[in-house]
Amino acid sequence: MTVFGTAGSEVEGELVATLPGPYGAKGSLDDWHLCEWVNLCRAVGQSDRFDVLHSHAYLWGILLEPFSRAPMVHTTHIVPDDNSARLWEMAPQSSVTALSKQQWSAYPKLRPMAVIPHGVETEQFTFSDKPGDYVCYLGRFTSGNKPSRPRARSDCAW
Repeated sequence: MTVFGTAGSEVEGELVATLPGPYGAKGSLDDWHLCEWVNLCRAVGQSDRFDVLHSHAYLWGILLEPFSRAPMVHTTHIVPDDNSARLWEMAPQSSVTALSKQQWSAYPKLRPMAVIPHGVETEQFTFSDKPGDYVCYLGRFTSGNKPSRPRARSDCAW
């Protein structure tokens, strides 16, 4: 497996360092969107080395598919919005996967080729319907990647 990412990233397999560090670091770009585009473009530029390219950069890779010398598979790790749907509609032959059956349910005409859940072993986490004194959230708090029903508590020690 080959990962296109920033220098110093810890990966299993080959790392192709596309930038000297994460966004905002010395010598890197300040805008994380541009950092993602650098990774994606470098991967497509070297696509003749691979059997398949799996793009996790939202669905931005759909736009680069005509330039790839390897088949591409696309996964978005957020709740899709209208722009994501339009990108896919622009290239309906694209191979798009989903993280859950629910993920693309707002767009019933768009059918993912497969559902491939995150590699989180949910049996490690015990559900309780009784409130506790902790919060567990797995993910980043960004506009497109947030809990669908957050429950705020004023007594949390954050």
